[in-house]
Amino acid sequence: MRYQCRVVHIKNNEMLIRIDNCIKMHENVYSDDGKNVGKIIKILGPVRNPYALVRLREKIDIKDVYVRC
Repeated sequence: MRYQCRVVHIKNNEMLIRIDNCIKMHENVYSDDGKNVGKIIKILGPVRNPYALVRLREKIDIKDVYVRC
């Protein structure tokens, strides 16, 4: 299943995204066209509304990303 995540903030080579509870550490993150843009390195925030910190492979400017869970 492909889950859409909203990008909250991008700085340098890291991106903060809002996620669902089904997403786990070290999951790959993909752009709309299916290109791998990074990997989840940390899960933050409250259990009901978690965020994830993504280490980007290269610098991008994007509003939505996708994670398979």
